[in-house]
Amino acid sequence: MARVILLVGDKRGRFPGSNCLLVKGAKKALLVDAGCREEQVLEARDRVDAVLYTHIHPDHIPRHSLLRGKPMIAPLPDSIYHDLEGLARRYAPEIWRDWINYVHTVFSLRELPTIDRAYGAWEEVRVGDISIQTVPAPGHTLGHTLLLIDKHLHLSDIDLTSFGPWYGHPESSVEQFISDIMAAASIEAGQATTSHREKIFARKELEDEISRYMGALCRQAQTIYAGLIKYGPSTPEGLAGKGLIYRRYLPSMEAVMNYFEKMMIWKLLDHLATRGLVKRTASGFYEAVSEEAPACGSII
Repeated sequence: MARVILLVGDKRGRFPGSNCLLVKGAKKALLVDAGCREEQVLEARDRVDAVLYTHIHPDHIPRHSLLRGKPMIAPLPDSIYHDLEGLARRYAPEIWRDWINYVHTVFSLRELPTIDRAYGAWEEVRVGDISIQTVPAPGHTLGHTLLLIDKHLHLSDIDLTSFGPWYGHPESSVEQFISDIMAAASIEAGQATTSHREKIFARKELEDEISRYMGALCRQAQTIYAGLIKYGPSTPEGLAGKGLIYRRYLPSMEAVMNYFEKMMIWKLLDHLATRGLVKRTASGFYEAVSEEAPACGSII
């Protein structure tokens, strides 16, 4: 049975920090993601035989150059990208140059890792005596993957933070993220970690944390609904910048945070519309159907 060690990144793993996992088998070892602190990666470098990425997001890969020469394994949808421009055009096509500048500034990232091997959905990835089951969770990004390592479940960016789920790319999906959370809750695991919390959760803790996380998703939608009531019929562009998703935009991240916020608002509005809680007007605006905020049961 493999031993799993949580390497907590900068800011206790909170974005833009990110955690890694060191997975040690009897004969081999691997590192999951490369977003933790530089000294952690340097210490692990000579002990690991490969690097496995849960998905290629800038907070999960910034130390990859310190691991050059190690076999790198990534999800199939992410493995086809070889430079930052290609990834930027995927994640933020309308502002891809701003996205690249944000990645340069916040993560000091200039290039993507070279992927030696791609894995598919529900594939068993083996590195020597270590066996990892991949669990697709594409609500966050198309390549986003959970990992089941024996009885340890790594939830990656189903991160159980109080912010709640994040779906700020064109390819992201609220409905799929809900399905991903429910699927994660059904997996039999003795313990779990995420990429942005600093602890290992026991099974009972995990059940409670997932319930709270679903509540955070509900509050996101209720906040957007409250914005429609306060400001009247509106669009994602009209609601962005009013503190509904992000309280403020951080220095060097203003353009991308505004873009991500508009994306999240748009996806939440569309989700509410599919539930009959919001209607689209003929002029393309979104309008609340009631002055009363919807209950979580009607949102989820």
